[in-house]
Amino acid sequence: MSEEETRKRTSAILGHPVSDSAWSEAWEKAKRKIRHIAEFCGYDGCREQPGYMAQLAAEYIREAAFSAWTIKRRAAKN
Repeated sequence: MSEEETRKRTSAILGHPVSDSAWSEAWEKAKRKIRHIAEFCGYDGCREQPGYMAQLAAEYIREAAFSAWTIKRRAAKN
């Protein structure tokens, strides 16, 4: 699956388009995780499915959004 196809699938998972900055960071983190899994755990059929990379990228984007929200909320309380 190409990067563009993965980005489209990630947008579908999230239910909205992914910004360029969010995508760049999520794509790099997802690729790094896949390399790490391959190096230390090997591949199994699940990780070779086309949607696996999109799901990883979606998780990183959600994580970044939640972290940003938490930081803003904490700053507003202080």
